Parts: sequence; C-alpha cells; structure tokens
Amino acid sequence: MSIIELSKLRRNTTIIVETENSIFEIVVTGPKGGSVVVTGGKTFVRPTKSSFIGCIQENGFIEGKIEKDGRMQFIHQVPADNTEKTVITSRVTAATIYANDSSWKYDAIE
Repeated sequence: MSIIELSKLRRNTTIIVETENSIFEIVVTGPKGGSVVVTGGKTFVRPTKSSFIGCIQENGFIEGKIEKDGRMQFIHQVPADNTEKTVITSRVTAATIYANDSSWKYDAIE
C-alpha cells in the first residue's frame, strides 16, 4: 500500500494528488506540523494556507499521511469571518511527488 508521509518531505516539495472528483496541488511549507499551501477542488480555487490533518479511511484515520482510497482532511482559516473550516476531499486515486528543486519526481500512489 502506498503512503505519503508529509513529515518526511522537505519544505517546498510539491504533491499533485488526484481524487475521484478533483486534482489538488499541495506545497509542503512546514513538514513537521502539516503546514501546506493547497490549490484545487471547489474550495481551494486560489492557493490557500492550510493544515493537512491526514486521511480518513474506512477503518479509521491516518494522521499526517496521504494514502490511496483515503479522503484527505484539511483545516484552513476563512478570511471573511475569521473562522476555521474543515475540508474533506473525495477518495485519493493517485499522487506524484515533485522535488523542491524540480530535480526529480516520484509516482507515489498509482
């Protein structure tokens, strides 16, 4: 089973994640704390600072990791009313990791 563990990636690493309904670009800005800038889907039309929480699976929750068939969970601030919003995606179908200096890429989830 393929898993991407955000805490093991370097700052500014990019992950392109395909879900059943959308494509997301996730730039890791704080690997240890799950800080990311995410673009994609209906919610993240513009690059949005968020916290990646983990993936929801049928058998539970996987903190800080992206896994095939998991539903990614993000939390971000809504500027209009200064509230936190939780976003849960459709199931992950594929993901590719791109090095922060563009020197390599890896199809982590196929």
